Amino acid sequence: MHGAGVQVIDDILDAEATTAALGKTAGKDAENNKPTYVSILGIKRARELAHELRQEAIGVLNQFGSEALRLLQVTDFIIQREF
Repeated sequence: MHGAGVQVIDDILDAEATTAALGKTAGKDAENNKPTYVSILGIKRARELAHELRQEAIGVLNQFGSEALRLLQVTDFIIQREF
């Protein structure tokens, strides 16, 4: 998965998780009027995009068979992490 997937999830977590759970100030991007995937697309579409990027990554990694198992696991961890 490329960096966009990581950033999409980071933006979603920044919008939805608590400061205590994140270990950093939650909602800081919105307070600073920073453009994020959530502010531009909304939560629902940002989640859909994250899952689309996951599917894209899986398609590429599947070409490598079992040798890519760890990367597939990391991809799932990134997309499915919650607080």
